[in-house]
Amino acid sequence: MGNLIAAPLAGRISDVIVVRYKAKRGGVWYPEDRLRGTLVGALIIVPVSIIGSGLVTKYVDDRKVGLALNLACLFLNGFGVDLVLSPCAAYIVDVMHARSAEIMAANK
Repeated sequence: MGNLIAAPLAGRISDVIVVRYKAKRGGVWYPEDRLRGTLVGALIIVPVSIIGSGLVTKYVDDRKVGLALNLACLFLNGFGVDLVLSPCAAYIVDVMHARSAEIMAANK
């Protein structure tokens, strides 16, 4: 579910960041601007979800509550991973445009 929700959101965030930085520089575009959208997912969401899942597994004794919290952590992990990998794939396509089909095949 996290991947399902984050996939269109990650593309939109990436595009908005590119447009903002392009306008800020007066029309100059750098492919690296796409990577700015990955920071929240890579630095906060993914590590917190993994650490949270480990802590829930270790310290929560109630099975139903533990399962629900672990599923929430898995949702956040899928969301965060998609926020990281989608803009990274778009960045690689931007950099190596002539080989975009090979890049997308390798990414999948």
